[in-house]
Order: sequence, then structure tokens, then C-alpha cells
Amino acid sequence: MKTTKFSTLTTFAIIMLLSINAYSQGRGIQNRPMFETFDLNGDGRITASEFKKVRAERQKNNPGIGRNQANAPSFESMDLNNDGIILPAEFAKYQANKRFKRK
Repeated sequence: MKTTKFSTLTTFAIIMLLSINAYSQGRGIQNRPMFETFDLNGDGRITASEFKKVRAERQKNNPGIGRNQANAPSFESMDLNNDGIILPAEFAKYQANKRFKRK
């Protein structure tokens, strides 16, 4: 019983540490970037310019991302209300919808 508890707690701790590491590097679940990664000036909004800069930087730093560029979301697909900016709620809704479609 004690061994099972210890194993469970150890596994949980490892998962938490890996999650914290991913979030500290600006990535969320499944290595997806977080809203804050794209909001370069910290104003709570992502402009098309910010989106393009971050996307280009991510592709430069991780060439493997480029091979999936056809599947990568466009700014327009994430700007759900077509007002020219992506708000945190739009970003989260887009990622949730994408995650739901994969299941």
C-alpha cells in the first residue's frame, strides 16, 4: 500500500514538474504556445503583427514546426469576431475547439 502511494505521488510530482517546465518556456499543454507568448507588449491583445513575429520566431528556432505549417492556424482563423485582434477568450476558445476536434 505504501509503495503504491509513493509511486502515485512520485508520478504526480514528475508530471507537475514537466508541466511547470513547459509553462515556464511559454508553452502550454501539448507544446502549444500560450496567449502570453504571442502578446509581445503585454496589453492583453494579440495583433496580426505580434502573431506573425512570434510565429516566424518559433519557426526559426524550431525548424520542425515548419513542416506542419499547412496545419498551423492563421491569425484570421483565431480572430473569431474578425475585429483585427485576438483576445484571451478567443485564443482559449480556438485552442479548446482544436483540442476537442483531435479527440
